[in-house]
Amino acid sequence: LELMTTVEVDCRRFLAAWTRSQAKQEHHSILTQYHHLALRFRQLVQDNSELKALEAEVASALTAIAALKTDDVESRRIPRASEIVKMREERTRVKPRSKPEAPVKEQQQEPLLNEHVQEEGSETPEFPSELSADDFKAMLEVAVPEDEKLSTKAIRKRLGLVDRSGTQATASETVARETQSEVMSLAKQLKDRTQTTNQSLAEDVKFLDAVGQSVSRTRHGCTL
Repeated sequence: LELMTTVEVDCRRFLAAWTRSQAKQEHHSILTQYHHLALRFRQLVQDNSELKALEAEVASALTAIAALKTDDVESRRIPRASEIVKMREERTRVKPRSKPEAPVKEQQQEPLLNEHVQEEGSETPEFPSELSADDFKAMLEVAVPEDEKLSTKAIRKRLGLVDRSGTQATASETVARETQSEVMSLAKQLKDRTQTTNQSLAEDVKFLDAVGQSVSRTRHGCTL
């Protein structure tokens, strides 16, 4: 039996979670956390000769994460209110039914990361393909740079674990404000166009009045 270190267990679980996240394309919301973890595990693998077998996988994951971060920054754009509403309608229409979350008791029964995993013969041990909130929190406490101290609330917010009702309320308020702003902008444009039209009509009236007076004077001169 060969025992694996805690670092190797954490690294393999991270790689399994990243692979599953790529397949589901759900990693964009926590891309920064994955990047921090990848940098941390790359350093640990380089410093530990026993983990050289994982160096290529960690490097590949880090390259993919860096490319996604670059694409995410270049394509980032604040959508309009109408686009937000349309995207939410499309997601609601095509979103599959999600499986009920596992009870808290089942999550508490998962083996801790600091327990050694035994490997029999040449069989590869199976690791959970998805990191739990506690796993991510434990890894981030080591992986986050020292100059960035995140609170538990901030980490939960980045991982998308905040109260959904509050998030939905905030999104609704944002949509309402953007809609109100668009309405006010249209009203202002209409007002400006109305003023321009009124000014043009007033100038036309003055011009016609001047022409009428000029014609009257001409006729009066001819009569004399």
